[in-house]
Amino acid sequence: MSDPLRWQIEMTRERVSTFQLHYEWVYQHADDAMMARWSGGAPREPMSPRRRRAQAIAALVGLVATAWFWISVSPAERSSYLWFIILVAAVFVVALIAPRLLIRERRHHHTRHRMGRKIARAASRTYRGVAARAPYTIDYELTRTTVHTTAPALRVDRVFDLHAFTRAYIAIDVVCLYKGLLAVPKRMIYLGAGPERAAIVAALAAAGVTYEEISGPAPGYTAEIPPARARR
Repeated sequence: MSDPLRWQIEMTRERVSTFQLHYEWVYQHADDAMMARWSGGAPREPMSPRRRRAQAIAALVGLVATAWFWISVSPAERSSYLWFIILVAAVFVVALIAPRLLIRERRHHHTRHRMGRKIARAASRTYRGVAARAPYTIDYELTRTTVHTTAPALRVDRVFDLHAFTRAYIAIDVVCLYKGLLAVPKRMIYLGAGPERAAIVAALAAAGVTYEEISGPAPGYTAEIPPARARR
């Protein structure tokens, strides 16, 4: 693909809501994948309240016993036990706070609808500014794995290489490019109805970027999107 491929996107207020919807789908899938990696894959059953209470009590008793042992040791002998006391105390502190951290992580699998509402609000904020500045045009030029984006109305003239990204999500007409594990994209590319979609897919593969094509929302993220309206 030596010859550049060029296409133009008309960003009108009528199209903003469609782009916002597809961006939200991408955000949902990215958030779900991020949480799956952080939680080690499949959801686990949360710890029962009785077990959490018992673990907290045991950790508190252990901390009190550790403190009592430290106080009972003579000042001259404390230096010999210093690292032992620090290690034991750290173990009990972790045992005390770990259940709360695990619950917070595991609740993601049961509260996707709540995350959906947060993502919807974030998408609305993102596209509120887009709607305010519409209408304008975005011109793209793809040469091998290099993308040149210009939007004169926004004073945007940007060149980036797809090798700089580790993963991508391709919705119907939105491509979101990522670095690392965060769910917020570093770059976005809008697609039309021409050959640019296939060209972008080929360029991502050539750049070694892991990508996923999606055509709908992530399961469980059911919040509706507030429409992005320009402030008057």
